[in-house]
Amino acid sequence: MSRRAFTKLRPGRVGSAATDAAPRFDQVREKTFVIVIGAAVFGIVLGGYTARKRGGRWPDIAQYATAFGIAFCLAGILATITLERIFLG
Repeated sequence: MSRRAFTKLRPGRVGSAATDAAPRFDQVREKTFVIVIGAAVFGIVLGGYTARKRGGRWPDIAQYATAFGIAFCLAGILATITLERIFLG
């Protein structure tokens, strides 16, 4: 592929076919990264709340928060991979 053809396909160039058809890759990447972080934070909060509701002491709360955070982070990673494959091909 020639250099001229490559510059036409680079995402982010105004008026190119790549930017007209779909959002830029780095924009999608930033949004999907937020899914992982949000899922992890939600898991930590939910785990801490669950342990506290069950009458756990601080080590129990920390363990639940860690386990829920890891589980929700993995779910967020799977959601990110699925969304990227659907929207970015």
